Amino acid sequence: MKVEVRDLTFRYPKGQNELFEGFNFTLEPGEITCLLGPSGAGKSTLLKLIAGLLPGYQGHIDVGGEPLGSKNQDYYQSLGVLFENPGFFDRLTVIENLKYFAGFYTHRLKPEGLIHRLGLESVTDTLGEQLSQGMGQRLGLARALIHDPSLILLDEPTTGLDPLHVDRVVQLLKELRGKGKTILITTHQMAFVEQVADRVALLSSGKLFELGTLDAVIAGQLGPVVEVVFHNDQGRQSEQFPIKGLAENARFLALLAEPRMESIHSLDHDLSQIFKQLTGNDL
Repeated sequence: MKVEVRDLTFRYPKGQNELFEGFNFTLEPGEITCLLGPSGAGKSTLLKLIAGLLPGYQGHIDVGGEPLGSKNQDYYQSLGVLFENPGFFDRLTVIENLKYFAGFYTHRLKPEGLIHRLGLESVTDTLGEQLSQGMGQRLGLARALIHDPSLILLDEPTTGLDPLHVDRVVQLLKELRGKGKTILITTHQMAFVEQVADRVALLSSGKLFELGTLDAVIAGQLGPVVEVVFHNDQGRQSEQFPIKGLAENARFLALLAEPRMESIHSLDHDLSQIFKQLTGNDL
């Protein structure tokens, strides 16, 4: 299910300024797009707009080739969402929660399958109020997926998860991508982004600074770099050089001739560096 956002402008009723102004964004089926930005950047708001929960926007949000405004309740049969609050009942058990929410949909998965995939077998009959944060987060994700939606919007889905269960979520998301699902995720976890993202979007103050594959965003902003480590009278030193034009770089060639050169290797830049360079803000 393709999502196209064009010329989007939105402001909360009591807000002084537009959170989005002339915003353009596209989600493709069979892709995972990770949305990165600091608190207040508009990440959760964008998810809620696509989910049809925030009226009063200007511009166009098309889902599956149709305007979002023309959608009826059937839209929610194909939409799965996980917001900051995992959204389950404290006084129902894990299995009771999933069976309850499954009852809202015409097509649904077996709760036991999701319980197994997300490692919740040991708490199947545990009340929601007794779950740890990580368990509650996994239950919220299972609830969002119980009806096998084609469009999936996840707000910080790995919050509170240990590495083992992050890996379970990664594997599940990759399978869903392979089935052609359209997936948008907000996250602050760089390692998670590197594992799942087909494309990354960098958002700050409602403005989209970059959208593309992880490698393309990094290469496009900073370019590949090599670091030369050497020793001189001041001790162990290092200098970095862009690969482009390296063969003609006099300083680089001079260091290669140094008898006390220790090593030369390529460097990987991370998204935090790029985000700060583009926006002046930290992630």
